[in-house]
Amino acid sequence: MFEARQAVDVTLTSGTADIGLWESRAEQYGYRYYGQPPAERLADLAADFQSMRPLLGLPLIVADRTRVCRATAQLAGMTAIVLHDLGNRQESTAWFRTAGRAAQESGDRSPHAWVPDRQAMVPLNLDAPGYHPVLIEQWITGTEITVAVADIDGEPTALPAAEIAAPGLYDYSARYTAGATTFHTPARLDQPVAAEAARVAVAAHRTLGLRHLSRTDAIVTPDGQVHVLETNVAPGMTQTTYPIALTAAGYDLAAHLQTLASATCQDPRRADTRRPVGSPDQ
Repeated sequence: MFEARQAVDVTLTSGTADIGLWESRAEQYGYRYYGQPPAERLADLAADFQSMRPLLGLPLIVADRTRVCRATAQLAGMTAIVLHDLGNRQESTAWFRTAGRAAQESGDRSPHAWVPDRQAMVPLNLDAPGYHPVLIEQWITGTEITVAVADIDGEPTALPAAEIAAPGLYDYSARYTAGATTFHTPARLDQPVAAEAARVAVAAHRTLGLRHLSRTDAIVTPDGQVHVLETNVAPGMTQTTYPIALTAAGYDLAAHLQTLASATCQDPRRADTRRPVGSPDQ
């Protein structure tokens, strides 16, 4: 990194043949980094500086020169932050000086203000990935199901569970491409497991204070344990789980939606912000 920094220092008074490349790289890195070990990020930065060195040295108009220096300030500042997180304080300070020179030459107030500000804060190590909250969840293997809940006669009622049988990863395309995924409704579960899935879905609906409709996604392990993934407060009405579950339970979709709309309009908890013109609160 020492040689790369020296090369940048020497060529700051030159230019680049591809300003867009500098700017795109700088935008990809941003002003901070998350989720990538600092050693890997440093290797990426070193490779970028090495590949861009041959592009330096061409004369540029003032506007292009400003763009080059601004992008260089971002990349050099990012390098300084990563080096600090790796414990190389001396070289980090040197790279901050390089970033400061580039920012000053750019004439842009944004990087010119960011470099000293970031240098003052970086000892707090705010950008080291190890200091960010991490959510670790158990990997659960089993049958993916979804259980819709509808308020019927004023009571939340679980509809038959739908089993999701995707050919591979159940991603956006698998869900919304007609015929890509098979939905077994009712799900191919033993009766006690299906009953437990229904109980869990209704419990989630009640606990979250939901009304009218919801859908709870879960995974059922081979031993029959139901693990909740999430509860959706506005399940989709495409020809997937909710309409299919209604049909499997013996309800007409159109009639159910009409009942749902009427119940929503009559719900006293509904926040009605519409007021006639001339009302006291207008």
